[in-house]
Amino acid sequence: MKLDFQTYRDKVMGCWAGKNIGGVLGAPFEGKRQLNEVDFYTQDLTMGPPPNDDLDLQIVFLAAVERYGRNVNASILGEYWLSYIIPNWVEYGQGKANLRCGLTPPMSGYVDNEYRNSCGCFIRSELWACLCPGQPELAARYAYEDGIVDHAGEGVYGEVFFAAMQSAAFVESDPQALLRVGLSYIPADCAVARAVRQAMDCHRQGVSLPEARRRIHNAAPGTFGIQGVALDELPQAGNEGMEIGAPGFDAPVPLQEAMRRYDVLREHESMGVLVPDQIPELGRRMAASARFSGLLLCGYENKIDDETQTQFSALTLLLPDGTAYVAFRGTDDTIVGWKEDFNLAFLPVVPAQRMAVQYLQAAAAAFSERPLRVGGHSKGGNLAVYSAVFCSEAVQNQLMQVYNNDGPGFRTSLLPLPEHKRVAGRIVTIIPESSVVGILLEHEERCEVVRSTQIGLMQHDGFSWQVRGERFEHLPDRTEGGKLVDETLRAFIVSLSDEQRVAFIDALFDILTCTDADTLTDLKEGGLRTATAMVRKYRTLDKDTRQALGSTLRLFMKAGAKTAASELNPVQLLLRHLPLQKLAEGLESQEPADAPAK
Repeated sequence: MKLDFQTYRDKVMGCWAGKNIGGVLGAPFEGKRQLNEVDFYTQDLTMGPPPNDDLDLQIVFLAAVERYGRNVNASILGEYWLSYIIPNWVEYGQGKANLRCGLTPPMSGYVDNEYRNSCGCFIRSELWACLCPGQPELAARYAYEDGIVDHAGEGVYGEVFFAAMQSAAFVESDPQALLRVGLSYIPADCAVARAVRQAMDCHRQGVSLPEARRRIHNAAPGTFGIQGVALDELPQAGNEGMEIGAPGFDAPVPLQEAMRRYDVLREHESMGVLVPDQIPELGRRMAASARFSGLLLCGYENKIDDETQTQFSALTLLLPDGTAYVAFRGTDDTIVGWKEDFNLAFLPVVPAQRMAVQYLQAAAAAFSERPLRVGGHSKGGNLAVYSAVFCSEAVQNQLMQVYNNDGPGFRTSLLPLPEHKRVAGRIVTIIPESSVVGILLEHEERCEVVRSTQIGLMQHDGFSWQVRGERFEHLPDRTEGGKLVDETLRAFIVSLSDEQRVAFIDALFDILTCTDADTLTDLKEGGLRTATAMVRKYRTLDKDTRQALGSTLRLFMKAGAKTAASELNPVQLLLRHLPLQKLAEGLESQEPADAPAK
């Protein structure tokens, strides 16, 4: 078939009009697994069609094509993602995070991406078909370049299939022929191909729509249409016999299944130097208990970025009482996570805090009908408070309680802010009797003090907090030693200028990472070799940096020495676990300040 310009133009306009109509008509029902009876628009369109990522993303990529023409590829599209795509939802956010970490396509769409097999890239397939009319091979090639930026596997196969089929539709009208064209560009045994073949079989057999829907879905089980509700809350009518796919915000996984997967993948994995090893066992016991076995987990995110000094992890739990709990993780074993902790003390805001706000907003949108709780331990507690204060007022209205479990405060007080005042009465701050971490910086004035079986900084371990019946064992106030630690560390932080703080953090972590260690465990296991390398690295620093680091570290150790004798010195605890004692000794015996670096 010869394609004249007017026919081509009419088909492109029809494609674009259909895309708008479908996006607007279907938007109110997105995320719902149900059969709908819709014969007209269900939204007020007097102000024009609402934003629609199904369409809007293609406008961005069209701009890339206008600039680069036929040379456009995954790398170029990845740059456009980072420059022009604002949302950080699910695969969009993970793809962008991977790109920022230096992972180029196709790894940017694959690594740590729960949504790699989702429909988020085949919604962009029309663009490549319209640019390559009657050339399915070329359309499939560009669709592949597009898809691998933020997807992998089935997600990419879906976009390639549709792009090839739509391209052929410019010159072919037979639906069966078009389906065969699309299938010829993807693996015959992939889930997309199985679903398409099942649809073709249902058509030949004259199967009813509800039954065809069930068969197609079970040929390739997915999670589309499961969003905002627990699995046991899905409508039964019309969904009988339909299987559930992989987890995300839109497909919660039972705690028992989550722990089974954990034990398969990470059974013998160490939690790290300062992270309690009892955590996996706690998860197993919860999964086996009558009280917690019914918990549903979803929305897991874990982002570590050395370049932006970010360590962020979050998870949402759907509770049997109809509420949702958004949990933020504290610092893990990574060095970058600990650097972000230092930044937390010295900078107005850190990336993890911004990400916490975005995550809470996304969770609230996914579970708009559920009241929310949000909380975390250590840095996770700080993120819980920060996200609750700086999320939208609509999300704040959805919040029931905010739990800050021995989390540090903030460089500048949030107490006077109107955003804080709206949620202040729902913030519950819990600290042990000799808290060190939870009293740092500006924090909530009202704290619940709990009894701990440990001393000093070791009380930060939540496994040491005592429980009587269903509640913590509370105490009237902190110990005198804990108050002294608070005063001492506050004095240390205040004694440093902003410039000294930045110089100290950068120099210290340059030294900690000079051996290519990624975790505190790596540093500890490096022993004398690691300590020697750190001292050697220190001596390569310029004179001013050496002096700033040396004086600050000695000031820190001096401050720690002033804590009460009955309390475990937090500085000594860190030195015990890491080879920093050797570094300190190296500072005492350092070369003269004007000596050349070796």
